[in-house]
Amino acid sequence: MTVTFNHTIVVSKDRNASASFYRALFELPEAPSWGPFVNVQLDEGVLLQFAEPPVDVQLQHYAFLVDDELSTSWTRRAT
Repeated sequence: MTVTFNHTIVVSKDRNASASFYRALFELPEAPSWGPFVNVQLDEGVLLQFAEPPVDVQLQHYAFLVDDELSTSWTRRAT
């Protein structure tokens, strides 16, 4: 059996600004969005789906394994 992570909903005060931040940070293109979600598509089709309250989602923790290119990308954005 193959199991893959598909998506998670991220509650945010401003779904567009939050999605834009992560797209810029991870250097990703815009992804199709629908309903109350603004999507950021990661590798393997995984979606971060940003939604604004009222969305009933419990507090969660996320961890990403990224390569050294992220620090370079982050440094470019910070200057």
